[in-house]
Amino acid sequence: MEFKAALFAGTDEKDQEYVEFMKRFNLDAQVHSSNDPLFSDLRMMVAPSIALLTSGNYRIKYYGKPEGREEEAFRDVLAYIRTGNITLSNSTISCIKNVQRYLNAKLYVTPICPYCPRMFKWLAQLTVISQYITLEVINVFDFFEMAKTEDITAVPYLVINDKYKLLGFHQEDLICAHILAALGQLYQ
Repeated sequence: MEFKAALFAGTDEKDQEYVEFMKRFNLDAQVHSSNDPLFSDLRMMVAPSIALLTSGNYRIKYYGKPEGREEEAFRDVLAYIRTGNITLSNSTISCIKNVQRYLNAKLYVTPICPYCPRMFKWLAQLTVISQYITLEVINVFDFFEMAKTEDITAVPYLVINDKYKLLGFHQEDLICAHILAALGQLYQ
């Protein structure tokens, strides 16, 4: 499967530490500044961040460092993208293949959350299945101000299409139901 990555970072020490940290994932990623036109073209919100290209589009964006419990999940997500091999149930795959409208999922996580990695991996696999789904993952430890705008008190916290909100860990069949409900397709 086609796979590219674009890394966005500034020149300050924190951003350069981010670039060094991301090298551990063996990505063939070009480093761009937030002043680069690609940053605005991809509608990136903040840097440091990374955009992962799947199926011809940058469909997964990760804001902050995928560290702690998120590091292994990030490695798994890269494997899903590279190979196309996913671990979702057949019913979830069938459900997501019915999505025919644009859907953006924002997942707020922390590196110490025990449930966040599983939600991240499930949602990332949805972007491999459907060309209509994009995922933005926000590390709340790195970008607390973004969590404050959503009034987040716990993670994982999922926001679908900037209006449908889901707090806590949910099994993949319930996530499917919430996605269909957010799109108005639950009872179709």
